[in-house]
Amino acid sequence: MANLLLPPKYYRASEEKLRQLQKQLSSQKKGSNRRNKTKAKIAKLHLKIKRQRRQFFYETWYKLFSKYDAVGHEKLNIKGMSRSNMAKSILDAAWGTFLEIGASIAAKAGKLTIPVKPHGSSTECSHCGEYTKKTLADRWHLCGHCGYMMPRDWNSAIVLKHRAEGHPVLTHKIS
Repeated sequence: MANLLLPPKYYRASEEKLRQLQKQLSSQKKGSNRRNKTKAKIAKLHLKIKRQRRQFFYETWYKLFSKYDAVGHEKLNIKGMSRSNMAKSILDAAWGTFLEIGASIAAKAGKLTIPVKPHGSSTECSHCGEYTKKTLADRWHLCGHCGYMMPRDWNSAIVLKHRAEGHPVLTHKIS
């Protein structure tokens, strides 16, 4: 069973406070006590964001591994994706840290994390295995071969689940 997991945006929530502190820091004289105190406040806020993320990641992985023996995930080029126009959101979600923590917990618990190549997962039909061309604007999967229809992200998740389980979607003829 697939679960929809939306990470909290801890950095975005603290962004305004960080902006204010950094603006304050830029107007202070280098080497002054006030500047050092402001630097410490900025560091403390970054540490708080880091700890909130890690707490969320550990809780999430423990919940997943209490229900499942194996968890599949997309094997993404996070470094390359973080250079895109979605960089701030990708880095705020901290996908790499999330996956590292998951692998660590899995190893300790005798469970598995299975990286799956995502290539074509959003265009492949989870029902019959045929590929249907789509643009990023197309949010629904409608198979031209079997007529299967469902939200694009859910279809992709099912395809990834099949790949993680090691058996691709079987193609069959619809009469």
